[in-house]
Amino acid sequence: MRFSEKLPKLRKDNNLSQEQLADKLGVSRQAVSKWESGNSYPDMEKMLQMCRILNCHLEDIMDDGAIGQESPKASKNKIDLNAYMEDFLDFITRSYNMFCSMKFKEKIKCLFEMAIIALILLLASNIVYSILEYIIYGLIPIAIFWKVVSILIKTTLIVISMIIFIHLFKIRYLDYFVTIEDQNVTEKTIEDPIEKKEDRHYQEKAKEKIIIRDPKHSTLKVFNVLGEILVTIIRVLAIFAIIPVIIAFVLTVGLTFASIFYIRYGVLFLFMAIAIFGAVFIAYDIIELLYNFILDREQHFKRLFILGIIGLIMCGAGIGLSVCTYLNYEIVEDFDEGDYLIKTQNIEPNDELYIDKSYDCEYKIDNSVEDIQIEIKYIKGADVGASVNPTYEYCYFYYNMDPIYSYRMVINDLKNKKIRNYDNDEFMKIKITLSQENYDKIMKNNMKVQ
Repeated sequence: MRFSEKLPKLRKDNNLSQEQLADKLGVSRQAVSKWESGNSYPDMEKMLQMCRILNCHLEDIMDDGAIGQESPKASKNKIDLNAYMEDFLDFITRSYNMFCSMKFKEKIKCLFEMAIIALILLLASNIVYSILEYIIYGLIPIAIFWKVVSILIKTTLIVISMIIFIHLFKIRYLDYFVTIEDQNVTEKTIEDPIEKKEDRHYQEKAKEKIIIRDPKHSTLKVFNVLGEILVTIIRVLAIFAIIPVIIAFVLTVGLTFASIFYIRYGVLFLFMAIAIFGAVFIAYDIIELLYNFILDREQHFKRLFILGIIGLIMCGAGIGLSVCTYLNYEIVEDFDEGDYLIKTQNIEPNDELYIDKSYDCEYKIDNSVEDIQIEIKYIKGADVGASVNPTYEYCYFYYNMDPIYSYRMVINDLKNKKIRNYDNDEFMKIKITLSQENYDKIMKNNMKVQ
């Protein structure tokens, strides 16, 4: 392909107009136009400068003298199945010949070593799979989603393990057992005098074999197919990975605006907004990185790196300032009496009844009552109660807080510069009034189920 054909293609691949390329090279747009029309040719200094701008090598842009032919790069991207199959069969043939030419001790050593490598790869794959399962299923605990991702991950690990195993076998053994016949290692004995030219008898030894190795450790062509399969699987995994990142990006943007909205309540919300806004930068970085990888677009690592550093600095500074500010707030142990509501329930006693010990209950003995009276004192906005499981004769308590009310409670405490433990017994206080007889039965049954 001619230089005049390569230049416009490389220029368009880098999203540059003729005028933009001319500005970067310090020439006129007409000069670039002449190069692309084939009327003129740049000097070597401009060629080298163009290589840096267009992210290519000199041989990629130089005139290769072929007109209307495919570039070597394009031909490399095509999959020649026949060549791959021949290469694979050649690998099988070489492996068979190598194994047949090895001594018994060498065969045992080879099999043992490759078995150890296979076990190590299997163990490593299981460890990686367990880690990915813990991370991915923890982020998105959806059974169907995990089944699809699980199949992709297992396939990827199998392909990677196969590539590593075959490549280690090749560089460890196959490259060192390529045999050829050396024509120079041939001993001849002449029975008759050398002057006599007729009736000569030669005794020729069998041609000796020497062992050579592949100094470049060249890979098999079949690896190209496996590599393309592997890249495709990784791209599919990247599609699944980008979904939770996009969700996180949307949430962080929303939290940023929410924090900005509440800045009027205190400087803590300003610091929180800085930290969350930094998380927005990081989430965007990851999204762009995955997006470019999925679509095989050029990665702008410098810009992504700068955005990532800015995001990390904002996150670190925002979190640090938020923690320092929050720790200066007043610690509040309990709620005001006006924050509580009271709910009462009666439960019929029986000989097998036992009560949930997850909550600290206050027992009051009153022999004048027949039923078991339960009084629950709870924070406004919660749905509480006591219920008896008829199968196991088990009395348990439930507490469900309204998320909107909880949100308002937290915001109100931060507005008033208060710190409260939102996971304690102050949210629900239980008082149980019953007779001494029923109390003894319940305590006895509670001891049985310990």
